[in-house]
Amino acid sequence: MTTVNSPGERAAMSGRIGRIASAVPYIGIFLVTFLANIAFSFREGRLATVPYYDDVSYLTDAFDRLTFAASDGLWSLASSFWTNPPHSPTTTLTGMLGFWLFGPEPVAVYIANAWCLALYIAVAAYVSRPLRAAMPRILFVAILAFVPVSHVMVTEFRPDMVAGLVFAVALMATCATDFRTIDLKGKLILVAIAIAATVAKPSGIIVAIPGIGIAFVLTVVAQALSNSDDRPRLFRSALSCLALYALALVPFAILFGAHTVGYIEQVLFSNADIWTTPGDRWFHWTYHSIGEGATKALGPFAPAAFLLVAIDLVLFARIRSYRQPKVLPLYATLAILYCAMSISNEKTIFQGSYFYLPLLFAAADAFVRMAVASRERWPTAGPFVARGVLGVGLALCVVFLPLVGAYSPRYRDQNEANVLMPKVADALFALNRNEWQTSEACRDRTMSVLVTSLDPFPAVAIRYAVARGGLKMAAGDTYFPRSLPEALKAVDEADVVLTIDPVETPRANAFIRISTMVPEIFQHLSEKPGTRKVQLGTYYGSPYWLFINRNCSA
Repeated sequence: MTTVNSPGERAAMSGRIGRIASAVPYIGIFLVTFLANIAFSFREGRLATVPYYDDVSYLTDAFDRLTFAASDGLWSLASSFWTNPPHSPTTTLTGMLGFWLFGPEPVAVYIANAWCLALYIAVAAYVSRPLRAAMPRILFVAILAFVPVSHVMVTEFRPDMVAGLVFAVALMATCATDFRTIDLKGKLILVAIAIAATVAKPSGIIVAIPGIGIAFVLTVVAQALSNSDDRPRLFRSALSCLALYALALVPFAILFGAHTVGYIEQVLFSNADIWTTPGDRWFHWTYHSIGEGATKALGPFAPAAFLLVAIDLVLFARIRSYRQPKVLPLYATLAILYCAMSISNEKTIFQGSYFYLPLLFAAADAFVRMAVASRERWPTAGPFVARGVLGVGLALCVVFLPLVGAYSPRYRDQNEANVLMPKVADALFALNRNEWQTSEACRDRTMSVLVTSLDPFPAVAIRYAVARGGLKMAAGDTYFPRSLPEALKAVDEADVVLTIDPVETPRANAFIRISTMVPEIFQHLSEKPGTRKVQLGTYYGSPYWLFINRNCSA
């Protein structure tokens, strides 16, 4: 048994116990928010139905790698990232960890994804440190737990929110760095944060790299203009940080560069017409401030954030002692990002995370700065007013705001999908068992499946469902054919095709172009020699069809 005798040892132990005790309230805020949102998801969110939307793509990627590559050891898992780069390594690794720890159920990855919310709470607690006293810090973090985007970190399995969060940290860290005095350790930490923000979602580099670059340039220029002493040292130090960042990006570029550039090219150029969000200039310029994006992601915190930033700028302009060098570079970077994202014709609430979270934490930092300034000016009244504002703010949140939420919580085909998916999986298992594996013509092929609509579920959801039973399938992603011949070519190349009935269920999602071609596709398959048609069940009372294209006896 070890005893603590010296005063130094007792002080160290007391300090450790104190740090653990001080973290307990924040752990409590995290647990309450996390558990409430998981329960919400089971009631009416992602976990109430067949995995859907982009979530299932990440789930399937993680499950396939863990299930079909793990048998050959860790090297096979690692090499799969080289031969088949994931769209988001962060999300895929999180999903793999969840499935490995908790089993094949979808909830496993949402539990593993708890680290995103934990990081959010940790960043909020870090920003609150200048408040010093425990109570205002706890109130501050508890208020931020009511921001809708934090709930989505639990209820939706996507990389965008955590990528936006790490990007926010990278911008704030860059703008707060004194490049004259930073040492090697500080440079390595700053570069590590910037790299994490860059690779969290590879396709997000179109925002992350320019955003971090702009913050870096503006910060260095601001420091050079505000202090003319030893500018060569400033520029040498800044350039060394830039060189370290570029060097650290090399492995990422080798591993994910081609895949990432190809994805960005098709979104911005080759398929730009598909991904363009309809709306006039007012829609695009307000989407991330007072429009749909900010309203869903930040709720009432959006106008509050803009107000805090405006007040912070006024105080910066009027009170010399209030000024901090990081403020103007950070706000200028946010303004440039906002303009760039508004000019873009593609608008999604997920993409907007690269603005919402930096804005949120910039505003939170502004509030803390104001509270500290008031404490220094009015040592007694300042802290009292800050506690009062935070207390009233939390009370209003508890009374008027939910602690749970999702961007698109209830899937309209939930009941239909829950009934139909087991029938689809059973039919594919039977086909594999009775025909595919007993045939020399088919057993060495990976069966491919294509659907003619995202409703009641996409092909990748089917791929995940059968993977849980040990059947590896390929999912055809042909939702945006340019013409009917292109659609029919994809249909003919698929081994099995699932479709709604075009006569009795004329449901077409105009955005998913192949859905508008269902009548022609159905007729083509019905008349195609050698193709078999099987009714698997019903979709809103109408037949749901399986077409078997591949003849394994040939």
